[in-house]
Amino acid sequence: MTTLKTTKRNPEVKAKKLRRDGFATGVLYGREMDENIPLQFSAVDASRFIKSHKEHLWQNRHVLIFLLLL
Repeated sequence: MTTLKTTKRNPEVKAKKLRRDGFATGVLYGREMDENIPLQFSAVDASRFIKSHKEHLWQNRHVLIFLLLL
């Protein structure tokens, strides 16, 4: 299992600015959740995650991620 550190994103800050500042953006959503949660995390960490799981991602396999919301 992979742990990815993330923080709740300020919706007033544009995603384009966050990407320029070295962050990747995402959204946490699910059936049991009342509302979606916008997230931001290090682009370096996101790149490492994709590189380390690319075989599973290309084969459309599920990858379990543990998000540590700071």
